[in-house]
Amino acid sequence: MESTMVLILQKMQLAGLINRQKNQKDQRITNIFLTDKAEAMKAKLLPYANQLNKVASSGLSDDELAVFLKVIQTMKKNLLEADSDWLIK
Repeated sequence: MESTMVLILQKMQLAGLINRQKNQKDQRITNIFLTDKAEAMKAKLLPYANQLNKVASSGLSDDELAVFLKVIQTMKKNLLEADSDWLIK
């Protein structure tokens, strides 16, 4: 079974949003680049994402945001390192 990331990248490539190229120095690595179509979408959507983040974090101090980000990063790390046998498949 393929990983979720591989499936997402395949769909993005089929939609014309990314190009994949083997790294010239290390053929084990695939470099991923946004297409012009994706760059245009990014330029259009980024202001909305920035506004969403601004609204979501309003009323929080810089210290509170830093603690929040640290907690989320630790949770992400825990999940990535966890044994996935408990997941429903």
